[in-house]
Amino acid sequence: MDRRQLLRVSGLAVVTGLAGCLDDGSTGEQTGADPTTTAGGTATGTTDPTATERAAYQVPIRNLWSAYENENVTGMRASYHSESPYTVSESEVRFGNEISATNFSVVDRTDGNLTVAVEATVTEGDQTQSVEHAYELRREDGHWAIWRFVVGSPAALDDADSGGQGETDAPAAAFGFDYDGSATGNGDTGVLTITHSGGDAIDATTLSVRGDGIVDPADASAAVTASGTTWASATGEETVTAGTSVTVGVASDCDVRLVWEAPDGGMSVTLAQYDGPDA
Repeated sequence: MDRRQLLRVSGLAVVTGLAGCLDDGSTGEQTGADPTTTAGGTATGTTDPTATERAAYQVPIRNLWSAYENENVTGMRASYHSESPYTVSESEVRFGNEISATNFSVVDRTDGNLTVAVEATVTEGDQTQSVEHAYELRREDGHWAIWRFVVGSPAALDDADSGGQGETDAPAAAFGFDYDGSATGNGDTGVLTITHSGGDAIDATTLSVRGDGIVDPADASAAVTASGTTWASATGEETVTAGTSVTVGVASDCDVRLVWEAPDGGMSVTLAQYDGPDA
């Protein structure tokens, strides 16, 4: 199945794809305490939510990723509040990867609003990492609906501006791929050149080449011969700008991703992806 990563949701760049479905088994259980609400609508004190309450606020989040698993953008939008300005844009959705939730925790509650933190495990190819998601939920027609979603702690919701983009938003840049199968004497390998073709200049230490089928071609020269190599270490460049490029040794059935990682390590995003001619 040809799957691609979800790069942006609600106008915010999403960590390593964000994708997949939430398990219905032991995952997603509330382990922390749930704030109660005062008459003025301010969360105060703690109390354990009932199973019914937990299920209710988990519904839109589960529905969002269930729709994503089925590559159903309309279904993803249905998980959002009808008045939310942050709903999923079809042009921003790139399908791929898998995600499972390990914990849901309500960290703030006011009248008609919930802030929910979710611990998630994201799998991208052969790499797995734990990430944090935060959701702002609002009531609509007697049910909870997603108002906004970000990758990161609940504090990231406060950092996002009215357009839905925070200071940790991923760079907007385009990259081109040129595969040269004649560069090696082996028809099963070649050299892939990745070129920054336009958009933001990027700190070279934050870009890495990852994926399957990255090899060290014995009869050709390539700057990248192992998954996880940064652009900076491969080329010696400090900044990736339009026209700069890096070469990668690859198998003809490779799956190569150019991944940007925030300097604080809080999130990573696939900026571009290439499938070899025999993939």
